[in-house]
Amino acid sequence: MTLAVDLRAPVGTLLAEMALRELLPRFRNLAAGDIREKAPNDLVTAADLAMEAALTPALEALLPGSTTVGEEAVAADPAVRDRLASDAWVWVIDPLDGTANFARGNENFGAIVALVHRGETVGGWIFDPLADLMASAVKGHGTQINGAPVAIAAPPLAVTDQHAALSVRFFPPDHRQRLTGRATEFASNAPRYSAAKDYVRLLRGEAHLALFYRTLPWDHAAGVLLVEEAGGYAASPLTGKAYGPASADPGLLIAAREAQWQAARAMLFEE
Repeated sequence: MTLAVDLRAPVGTLLAEMALRELLPRFRNLAAGDIREKAPNDLVTAADLAMEAALTPALEALLPGSTTVGEEAVAADPAVRDRLASDAWVWVIDPLDGTANFARGNENFGAIVALVHRGETVGGWIFDPLADLMASAVKGHGTQINGAPVAIAAPPLAVTDQHAALSVRFFPPDHRQRLTGRATEFASNAPRYSAAKDYVRLLRGEAHLALFYRTLPWDHAAGVLLVEEAGGYAASPLTGKAYGPASADPGLLIAAREAQWQAARAMLFEE
């Protein structure tokens, strides 16, 4: 993974520079025509498009011969996602994670980049431009926040002392009803509706557990690597399978420790 190690700092620098140039000037400064639906209940803004347009050639230039899978490129042409199954080095880009929040002027958003090779995530970056916080991970080389190594602290033993970020809105109705009820057993349940924000909260011990139904690679490839390299555990609570960027399995449960993951899966999903 020497290549990914060498790229950790340059990609972080590039991601931060692009976010400061393309995202922050547009935050709370979007015109009505800058926001539209690309699908029902799925927004895209001028900031998403500008950020992805800037990142795509810049990342490919950092790693000659690489290609990209950007969220907005896939929205325009779903076949772009097939690149994840190739032998190429693939940059996976979420130019603005938390678009709906951003469009409302809500501060819960970030930018995400992952590097995937032969179906495995080998590098991950999440940048929170408002907090000037960069989280990065390289497979086998740990997780850092703003250049300092980070390890996820052990969670409280009691569920009633754990803080959760359970996003249940896309689960099928039967699961959603049960999950909504059981979420009340945690000390709190406050998803930020931005995977970028919730993964950073897990790394910092501000949340101990997160749950998602949709497992899109631009939302989760980087975050899962960040958590796993910091000592956490992630897998589908519905199938038990480990997460992969090319996986189509729904459901992703992320915890500070595997034992906690097992207990949470039983509590949330067993009858």
